[in-house]
Amino acid sequence: MLVGLGVALYQWLTAESEETKKLKDEQEKLVKSTDDLIDSVKQRGKKNGKKNIEAVKGNTDSYQKLANEIVQLSQKTNKTAADKKNLKKKIDALNDSVTGLNLAYDKNTDSLSHNSEEIKARIAAMEAESTWEASQKSLLEIEQKRAELGHQLKAIAEQRAKWNEEANVSDSTRKEKLQELNDKEAELVTAQSQLQQEYQKTSEVQQAASEAMAAATENGANRQIVSYENMSKAQQKAIDDMRTKYNELLDTATNMFDQIQMKSAISVDEMIANLQKNQEAMSTWADNLNILASRGVDEGILNKLREMGPQGGLYVQELVNASDEKLAELNEVFSKGGETAMNGLTAGMDTGSLGVTDKN
Repeated sequence: MLVGLGVALYQWLTAESEETKKLKDEQEKLVKSTDDLIDSVKQRGKKNGKKNIEAVKGNTDSYQKLANEIVQLSQKTNKTAADKKNLKKKIDALNDSVTGLNLAYDKNTDSLSHNSEEIKARIAAMEAESTWEASQKSLLEIEQKRAELGHQLKAIAEQRAKWNEEANVSDSTRKEKLQELNDKEAELVTAQSQLQQEYQKTSEVQQAASEAMAAATENGANRQIVSYENMSKAQQKAIDDMRTKYNELLDTATNMFDQIQMKSAISVDEMIANLQKNQEAMSTWADNLNILASRGVDEGILNKLREMGPQGGLYVQELVNASDEKLAELNEVFSKGGETAMNGLTAGMDTGSLGVTDKN
């Protein structure tokens, strides 16, 4: 009888409570999801981290090769009909690939509209633009992945608290499960560090692309200045007046974010007070951008919001809270901003002062 009581006592002491079994099941799923998340970060570093940017470089090389073929073919003397047809097809293919190139072949002068250096400069400018966009896409993906890591760290902290609070569990089991959580937490922190390094490198690539874009813009402006200097005084004055008036009208027509800020100033403090930790704010910002994209918000507006970064989270949230009708109205107003400014400009311009007239 004493043996029977001893066995019963041992079974009672070693029996797991339903809550302990539940915690073990929860932890098994948590460990699995953590492993999957960490693996996705590692795979991103191996495969996806530079994929978008490398694709841009690959496209640029192919465009430049095509451009070289065009230049060489254009310089061929005594072109046959087949040569000219081949040249036209190559030019069309390059124009389709390189936005804003507008390359053309003049049969009468047997020459291209742009020289080799001008074609190369346009391809390089587009590479910078595409690299910036690819970098921005990668940065957003990294932020989303960092947000996932933050949520996982929070889940581990909550699981740790449950084990510490559970009374009906052996010390050995508690110690084992807490150590498992500590190990997974350390792996998540390492993954965060990996993403931070990737974010830094991608930011540097994007900064270099921004500088290349600025240089291309400046070079384009310098070419315009040469043309401007060749104008008459009257034409220069007309152009100056045109630029001033256009900029004023464009600012009035498209500066929607200043208007939003004025309307939202009263509730900004309240919204800031309700923000959670940085990781949660980052996740909300990224999720809201995806929501706005799925609701058809104009790409120009989305680009402005992306340029703001998470600091523009309040703007993003305000738009998410807006009705579909309001977003449609915003799209229409924003898309017509430049057109409105141009219409206002041309309506107030004295075309005669430019030496331009509609009369034959």
